[in-house]
Amino acid sequence: YAASNVNYSFTNQTDGTITIDGRVISFDDLSVGVGGFDLLVSTNRSFQFAGTSDTITFGDDAVANDNVDRVQSTTSSIVVDFISPTSSLVLNGGSGDDIITIGSNAGIDAQFVASVTVDGEAGSDSITLVAGLPTISALTTTSDYISPLPALTIGAGGISITSNVGSIVVNGSLAVSGSLLFDTLTGDNIIVNSGAAVSAADVTLKARHDVNLSSSVSGTNGISITDTSGEFLLING
Repeated sequence: YAASNVNYSFTNQTDGTITIDGRVISFDDLSVGVGGFDLLVSTNRSFQFAGTSDTITFGDDAVANDNVDRVQSTTSSIVVDFISPTSSLVLNGGSGDDIITIGSNAGIDAQFVASVTVDGEAGSDSITLVAGLPTISALTTTSDYISPLPALTIGAGGISITSNVGSIVVNGSLAVSGSLLFDTLTGDNIIVNSGAAVSAADVTLKARHDVNLSSSVSGTNGISITDTSGEFLLING
C-alpha cells in the first residue's frame, strides 16, 4: 500500500495518533528509547509536535543513503524513522518555545528529494539548517529566529524564509531554480555576507530594517526589495 498522506500528531513523548489517508491509528505508552519505524511509502508526510518547549530534529537515520529519515524531540514526541516522502514533508513545532534543526545526524538522507516546510508556530522558535544538505525541491520556513544560512541548492519549488523577530543572514551560496523570498517585515535585517552568492529565478527581499548585500544577488526575472525603516547597502554586489 502506498499512502497519499501520512500525518503524525504527538500528544507527548509516548502518546499520539497517526492518520493515514483519513484512517486514524492511536498509540500510547510507547517506549521513549524505541520509538517507531515506519516503512510505509507515502507522497506527503507531516509531523505535529506537542505544545511544549522542545528541541526538535529532522535528519538522517543511522544508515546513510537508505532513503530513511528520522524525526525526534526531547520532550514532545517519540523517535520516528520513516521512508522519505516523494513530494512533501511538513514539521509543525506546536505552541512551545522550540529549537528546530534540519539536517541533524549527518544531514538528510541523500535520496531525499521532497519539499520541506517548517513552521515553529506559537512561542519563541528558532530554526537551524545544517551545512551539507542534499538538493531540496522546495524549502519554506517560518520562525522567530533562523540561524545563518549555509550553502543550499533548491529546486523549482523555490525557497521562502520568514523571520518574525530576528534577521536573515546568508553565509553560504544559494542556488535556487525557482523563486526566493526573504521576509523580515516584523523582524530585523537581511544580510548576504561576502562570498555568499545568491541566484534564483525571482528574488524578493522584504526587510523591516536594513538590507545589506555584500555579495552578488541575481534574479533571472527580476529583483524586488522592500525596506520599510532601514537602509539599503550594496557592497561589492
